Amino acid sequence: MKSNRILEIDILRVIAILVIVVCHIFPVIPSLTNNNIVSDIEYWLSNIGTGALSLFFLLSGYSLMIRKPQFDTISDLKSFFVKRIVRIYPLYWVSLLIWAIIPYWGYIDYPRLTPFQQLLNIMGFGFQELWFVGAILLFYLLFPILIFFANKLGGSFQYSILVVALIISIILLSIFLILPSIRAIISMIFVYYWFFVLGIILGRGTSISRIKSFTIGKVIFLSGIGLVFIYVIRRMSIPFLDPVEQLIPDWIQGQIVRGLFGIIGISIAIQLTNSTKGYFIGPLYRIVRRVGPRTYSIFLFHPYILLAIAVLANALDSSLVPVLVIIIGIPLSIFIPPYIQDAVDYGMSRFANRLHQLRGVEKEGV
Repeated sequence: MKSNRILEIDILRVIAILVIVVCHIFPVIPSLTNNNIVSDIEYWLSNIGTGALSLFFLLSGYSLMIRKPQFDTISDLKSFFVKRIVRIYPLYWVSLLIWAIIPYWGYIDYPRLTPFQQLLNIMGFGFQELWFVGAILLFYLLFPILIFFANKLGGSFQYSILVVALIISIILLSIFLILPSIRAIISMIFVYYWFFVLGIILGRGTSISRIKSFTIGKVIFLSGIGLVFIYVIRRMSIPFLDPVEQLIPDWIQGQIVRGLFGIIGISIAIQLTNSTKGYFIGPLYRIVRRVGPRTYSIFLFHPYILLAIAVLANALDSSLVPVLVIIIGIPLSIFIPPYIQDAVDYGMSRFANRLHQLRGVEKEGV
């Protein structure tokens, strides 16, 4: 059967999840953080991880938009949200169950949560390692609003979507300023929101494979200049730039840096994909097709697999932790979660079929 998936999107997803998994080996290997050189590597990898996360959010908006969604009726909205809920929550709740028992492993102590924080976690809007789920849920909630009002404004879709997105961002910023208790998560997702919007704009009619190398080069160059400028005003004492630094709050400077790293990371990933996609044949092609559609499960479960390998290695010999986490933990983190997703999907399919049969029996009884 011929797949209707776009190869470039699957390749980009695989690149992003590989980067994220590698970035997350540091929290489970405490000995690495005691090494100054490794700490520097971790710092730069965290910025590269920002680019990978930005790529995920961009691809989410892009993938939703290339399906040419319409939200003219309640039925359209219902269908959209049911699909998203079925895709997100079952896997997330399985992940949450594992997260709840991790403190009993005796390797990492997570902070105690208040009942309100526990409720937010169940709903997907938690403050811990699974914040990504809350961000994507929020963006899915906003997606129909963006599309509906952008279409109602008329004129250029790109212009309309930016206007609507700006209004929503002002609302998000207001929440950030008014409610200190949720500032952390709003601050964390604020910049990624614009990558989601950029994905929507690209999905309107831009093919990733047609983005030219020259364009990508210019974007990387300009973003690099922006990073240098932020570095200069934050780290160097230059009198005529001091007013600029005072004008831009620190948290905004941090968001700009995150955004610029995101732009650079996305640009490099797209260039790499466009340059190498012809080599994705045979086993490599099958791996990409297997992993690409299941990166959500990898994102949810890879921290637990890395941690499990670290716990087992530490029980044998603490010196083995870095080696086994890298050699065994990373591959298992990529290849085990897709099987978990397949199992959950199978269970949900059986449940849906059973529910459909019961409804059919009820109708016949009536």
